[in-house]
Amino acid sequence: MRNIKSLFLLFAFIISIKAWSQKGLQTISKSETERIEKYLSSDELEGRKIYSKGIEKAALFISNEFKQIGLATYNNSNSYLQIFSNPTTIKNSNAVTPPNENLSLANVVGVIPGKSLPNEYVIFSGHYDHLGINGSKAVDGDSIFNGANDDAC
Repeated sequence: MRNIKSLFLLFAFIISIKAWSQKGLQTISKSETERIEKYLSSDELEGRKIYSKGIEKAALFISNEFKQIGLATYNNSNSYLQIFSNPTTIKNSNAVTPPNENLSLANVVGVIPGKSLPNEYVIFSGHYDHLGINGSKAVDGDSIFNGANDDAC
C-alpha cells in the first residue's frame, strides 16, 4: 500500500503545483490526474527502469509538465533536469554494463520561489523510476512492470 501512496504523492504534487500556478488555487480534476497517471504507467515507458529510454521519456514528460505550469528551474538553469553520473556495474536482461562506466541519471527539479523568504525551500519529493521489463517471463502475456510497486517494505 505504501508503494501506491508514493506514486499517488508524485501525481498529487504535479497536479497541485499545476493548480497553484494557474491564477490561484483550483480544483484538481480527475481527468488531469488520470492523464498523468496513464502516461507515466503506459507501455511506452517500458516500466521506467533506471538507465532506460523509458525513464528518460518520463523525465522529459515531468519536465514538460513543470514548464507548462510555469515552475522556475533550480538555480536559474536552462533545464528542469539535474543530470548526474553514477559509475556502477549493472546487470540487465541482455548484458552487463562494464564496471566504472559512467551512466547518466536525472532528478527533475521545479521551483516555486518564496514570496517573503525566496532563499528558503519546502521540498516535495518522489521517485519516477520503476522495475522496467521482466525479461525472464511474461504474466498473462505482459512483461512490463507499469506501476510503482518498488519501494522497500
